[in-house]
Amino acid sequence: MEIVQTQNEKSGGKLRAAFSKRRKVMILAGMFVLLIVTGYLNFALNNNSAPPVGGGAGQNMFNVFRQNRADERASQIQILTAMATNDSGFTEAERADAARQKLQLMDIISFETSAEGLIVQQGFQDVVVNKNAGNINVLIRNPENINQQEANKIKLILDTVYQGTIDIDNIFISVIR
Repeated sequence: MEIVQTQNEKSGGKLRAAFSKRRKVMILAGMFVLLIVTGYLNFALNNNSAPPVGGGAGQNMFNVFRQNRADERASQIQILTAMATNDSGFTEAERADAARQKLQLMDIISFETSAEGLIVQQGFQDVVVNKNAGNINVLIRNPENINQQEANKIKLILDTVYQGTIDIDNIFISVIR
């Protein structure tokens, strides 16, 4: 028995192949359009939700920074606590080191919080103090630049709160208006 394809059957196969290619092109074009729309929406929504640094909205920048810092520090403390109390996964020396690092981190948190409060009491609108690797960064919100006398007050506060001597070259003060 011989199977013979008619002309219609042969052209139907070509037509199906053409539909298949056309369908693939249309799907790819649709995905490309969706990618462009998604990118545009992402850009538009992220730019509208970010608070500007100047003016009253800049005040929010200090709160966001402090909240991010607090969240990160809480995570670090949680990890160090788990390391210090885990008998099975760490040696005694590693657990002791984790406990020591946790205490150091808590001292840094206490220093930053106390220094921020005392600096704000000096009449500055807002402040963020960040201590790491021997450096102390102070970000102050003030309508005008600070003078040398105010900078010396800030450095004296940091020295007092630190309860020791801080190398003046390791203190960096920045002003945001």
